[in-house]
Amino acid sequence: MSKQAFAFQRVQGHSLRIGLVMQSLRMGGLEELVVRLADAYKQRGHTPEVIAYEDGPLHERLRSMKIPVHYFDKPDGYIPSFSLQLAEVFRQRRFDVLHTHHFNPLIYTVPGAVMTGTSLIHTMHSREHLPPERAKHRLMFAALASCSETITTVNEELKSFLAREFSMADNQVEVIRNGVDAQTFHGQYDKDAIRRELGLCDDAPVIGIVARLEPEKDHSTLLAAMSMLHRPAHLLIIGDGTQRERLEQRARKVGLNEHVHFLGARRDIPQLLSALDVFVLSSTREGLPLALLEAMSSGIPAVVSDVGGMPKVVKESGGGGVFPAKNPQALASELNGLLRRPDLASHMGAQAQRWVQRAYGQDAMVEQYLDVYQRSLRAKFPTRSMRFAGGLLKGMSAL
Repeated sequence: MSKQAFAFQRVQGHSLRIGLVMQSLRMGGLEELVVRLADAYKQRGHTPEVIAYEDGPLHERLRSMKIPVHYFDKPDGYIPSFSLQLAEVFRQRRFDVLHTHHFNPLIYTVPGAVMTGTSLIHTMHSREHLPPERAKHRLMFAALASCSETITTVNEELKSFLAREFSMADNQVEVIRNGVDAQTFHGQYDKDAIRRELGLCDDAPVIGIVARLEPEKDHSTLLAAMSMLHRPAHLLIIGDGTQRERLEQRARKVGLNEHVHFLGARRDIPQLLSALDVFVLSSTREGLPLALLEAMSSGIPAVVSDVGGMPKVVKESGGGGVFPAKNPQALASELNGLLRRPDLASHMGAQAQRWVQRAYGQDAMVEQYLDVYQRSLRAKFPTRSMRFAGGLLKGMSAL
């Protein structure tokens, strides 16, 4: 039986072998999303496997879920031969569909997908790797993305970006919004008990951020805004990363060390969110962060920077406020308004919860991805060499 016929038979029987390819097994929004997709696929009777080349705590978590992990300790930098290693895994595992997340995994997956004749889906979570000054990256992306049966983005803004900058047709790109599990992120955990466990025994309000401690998350703007608040408040910084030491020093320097709490990477995010009065994301680059949807689903009003898909979600839901990125004064103003009016904050949190649980359900997201996989196996596409050539032309026009 040919690979195509074998895959089509799987589609008919609603059982797929799915290879989810991502860069890292560290804790992060994208990585958490891939783990949840794998878990949801397994529960629906499919066979997901995860491929990654930076180790982290999600490795053991996936194994505990009995989801196979193919981990490669790839050296830093571009290693062309790494594509051959991936291709061998693809050949051995006989995946029906490969699903890449972000730019780097796409680079290494395309050759193996071509060599094994495996359908390829690529999801764009943000455009951080494709600024105008990176001509080489833009050319590579256009050519490699053309080898995907379908490209998905996590919000409409990214789809418009691909149409505008890379001349991608409307039917080449699908928007699949990130989804959140409302049965987990419901906000009904014991707020007072969680605060006591954290040592927060006073009546000061609690602000929180869930994000990797990396430059693009811009925790510095949040710390600056904290020093401008009209009343004392606690700040929970949940996540880890390369900027932790610098941020801890910054908090001490501005006299916030008793009110800023660095909790590191945590597994109890649903419970921690219940301890918050306000959730903040001060990023300079984003797509549609899972952490934002989780906080809103938990009934927490959100204050976010005006980047990516965040403003649209917050404004449409009426569940918080938006401020210009890298503007601590504007962020402090939004926070002061909510802390001064707990009734308003509670109302916004309830609106955020209703909106997200209606419009951003995890089940809907999972079914949309599965539908894309199944359509990619049924459809007749031009040869990848033709699409690759067309992608090169589009990439050159985007320079």
